[in-house]
Amino acid sequence: MTKGLLEDFGLFTVLVILMSVCVWFIGGLTGKLIIEKNKPKFLVGFLTFFSLWILMFVFWTLLSAVKNSIIWGLSGFESVVSDWVFYGLFIFLILGVIHGLTMGYFYGNELNKMKRYQASIE
Repeated sequence: MTKGLLEDFGLFTVLVILMSVCVWFIGGLTGKLIIEKNKPKFLVGFLTFFSLWILMFVFWTLLSAVKNSIIWGLSGFESVVSDWVFYGLFIFLILGVIHGLTMGYFYGNELNKMKRYQASIE
């Protein structure tokens, strides 16, 4: 069991780095949309978390596919992508919707509070 974990540690590390970059960019964009452009806080918060789940699915699928294509060639790549889409997409969509609905509300409210605080300073 730990052998599989150690083999995938490199993939996991790359995924964490890619997701960290995405969180930075998407979080900044979310702040601009809510604070500066007065977009609906709940919708933007939901889409922020949902898009992060979709990006995590895409990155994990592609990283696994590249790993398998090294061993099995193009058929390994196609096999992994079809397996992830068939078995993983629905789970990631459900988790993304749940996470987006719950945390998107709170995240949007916090950004809205920041907007009001900045307005009170100016």
